[in-house]
Amino acid sequence: MKIRKVRGDNLRDATERVKQEYGEDAIILSSKIFEDDLNGKKIFELTVGIDSPEEKEIEEEKSAEEEEIFEEFERKLRMIHNEKNEEVVTITPAKNIPKFKPAGAGEEKVSKEDLKEVIELLKVMEVDVEIIKIVMNHLKNSKVLLTKENLSKHVLASLSSLVNTTRLNIKKSKETKVVAVVGPTGVGKTTCIAKLAAITKILHKLEVGIVTIDTYRLGAIDQLKIFSEISNIDLLVAYELKDVPEILAKFKDKDLIFIDTVGRSQRNADELKTIKAFLKKFEPDEVYLALSSTASKKNLMDVAERFKIFDYTALMFTKIDEAVAFGNLLNVSLNTATPIVYLTNGQVIPDDIIAAEPDFIAKIIYSGRLD
Repeated sequence: MKIRKVRGDNLRDATERVKQEYGEDAIILSSKIFEDDLNGKKIFELTVGIDSPEEKEIEEEKSAEEEEIFEEFERKLRMIHNEKNEEVVTITPAKNIPKFKPAGAGEEKVSKEDLKEVIELLKVMEVDVEIIKIVMNHLKNSKVLLTKENLSKHVLASLSSLVNTTRLNIKKSKETKVVAVVGPTGVGKTTCIAKLAAITKILHKLEVGIVTIDTYRLGAIDQLKIFSEISNIDLLVAYELKDVPEILAKFKDKDLIFIDTVGRSQRNADELKTIKAFLKKFEPDEVYLALSSTASKKNLMDVAERFKIFDYTALMFTKIDEAVAFGNLLNVSLNTATPIVYLTNGQVIPDDIIAAEPDFIAKIIYSGRLD
């Protein structure tokens, strides 16, 4: 795939230039808006992927920046889905638990002060006290192996063993799979769906459709319409319950259908029941609860409890790039006995989404950093 950038005064202008320069087969990978340093004018930039065999060769050299964008894009997309046929990953020890030997000569044993530092660090990272006790018990059981040099690795292995994750698996040419995303207002449900839909189409070459029942929020449908047009993904709107059978009939040949729901306060039971009525008609195979990583544990647990009306099957944590501590990822997952499926770390479509991995989640919880 070749990567090119196209700029325009607005989205329509940039999109038209993509069609003119690279044809209908060009794929929009991401977009951004920035100001021209010379005149302060806003410029709309699209990053375009060209993989059609009939596409004519472009003579100009790829810049180092383009190569970096493409390599990063491919890396992140490979993380999103694996090819295993596992529907759920249960709570098990991390795959790459470090192999330790008893401390030898010259290796300093762990002191009580070292363990206190671990406890204080996990508290700062907002890990529940009960979970910290489990980690410390793991360390206690491994005390003969602990040294100052490998203490952090043992803590990471312990945390990783507690992280429960799952995968979204699609079997091509089988029955259509329906995935709904629910959650409170402003957590980024629509953006999550756009990212997953683009990945499904671009990386896995599957037939995907999007249905929105968010007819309340100003601009919600327009936002998805723009995305569906530039990505060539079908979009339908369900205004009433009676629209659902017709929509499902139109999308019967799709491999995957995403349902975008309206954001509602967890305390508004009547509105949640209205959304529930729509989802009951769609009969989704998976329901993901989207939660903001920046919210407090009290708020997250309140949302998780009240949204149980939807029988959600996995958690999606958004805005991890805005969070200052990540202990709540583990707190909420363990307290609700629900696996984590995706993390999002920005607004760029489809780049800024990560498949949940126990080792990665353990690392960001313990370090407080994404890098």
